[in-house]
Amino acid sequence: MKTNRDWAIERLGPREVGGRYYSGYWQREYTVTDIAWLDDDIWEIEIVWQDRPRRYRHWTAWDPKRDRVLASPQQSSSQLTAS
Repeated sequence: MKTNRDWAIERLGPREVGGRYYSGYWQREYTVTDIAWLDDDIWEIEIVWQDRPRRYRHWTAWDPKRDRVLASPQQSSSQLTAS
């Protein structure tokens, strides 16, 4: 049986700080700048949209049918240093 923590981790999906992702819902790319666990089973994610330099916080679940990983944190940092 799944715990609330298992359910929360599933909704967070593969997102990690420093990774770049595509939101199928918003049809935009973003970078994760922070993931905060507010409780054992409640998280919020801070992102920066590719086309907007401001930081945003949200709780939107990962949708494996529409969302995509564009670059892992390691790939993202190596792309920055190569530029």
